[in-house]
Amino acid sequence: MAERSGLDVEAARRATDAVLETLAARISGRDVDHLIGELSIELHPPLWRGREKSHGASGPVSLDEFLELVADREGVLREEARDHTRAVLATLREAIPDKEFSRLTAHLPSRFEPLLLTR
Repeated sequence: MAERSGLDVEAARRATDAVLETLAARISGRDVDHLIGELSIELHPPLWRGREKSHGASGPVSLDEFLELVADREGVLREEARDHTRAVLATLREAIPDKEFSRLTAHLPSRFEPLLLTR
């Protein structure tokens, strides 16, 4: 993710954590568990936090709201959060099986599509 985004390792970590936590709060607890099973252990804490915030229930979110939450969690401007979200999702797409990525993104409105394109 750091290489893809052009961020240093610490900034890439903050961005990844912010996106994963926000995503985990919007998908089902079952889907969070699937992600946890696919990703390395150092990526589990933001997924757990997101699942705790939503109590494991998926909920609708607009693209603007999602990006605002990521920006707040990461401490960056919304435009930066958009770029970072796109880089994290592209990296996630490469890290997990296609079936898991499709299941995960099925919870996101169609307005997210530009962020799902591989970079």
